[in-house]
Amino acid sequence: MTAYETLLISKPNLDQTSLEGLKKKVSTAIEKNGGQPIAIDVWGTKRLAYEVKKFREGSYFLFKFHGEKETVRKLEDYLNLQTDIIRYMTTKMIKSAVANLKAKGSAEPKADA
Repeated sequence: MTAYETLLISKPNLDQTSLEGLKKKVSTAIEKNGGQPIAIDVWGTKRLAYEVKKFREGSYFLFKFHGEKETVRKLEDYLNLQTDIIRYMTTKMIKSAVANLKAKGSAEPKADA
């Protein structure tokens, strides 16, 4: 399996309960499509460099996971259908970043903040 990370930006006007629900839904989507979540980093609400779908701010999440190409394709299909997500990007992690995760002992997904 290959290591990937997906950075997504959600609408800034979501309450804490909705953000937790969104985080759980995306983690579940990764697992349902054959992936294994490694870590979830919550970056909080930040100002965007330019307006995206009429929003100037967004709440950032970074999902790190192991999966196949098909896992990524299905995850991105799922993210396209979510109305609370205004932008996302999935990239393949470089080997040194994967080695750092293994050194930290990230066997189970962690959620910061």
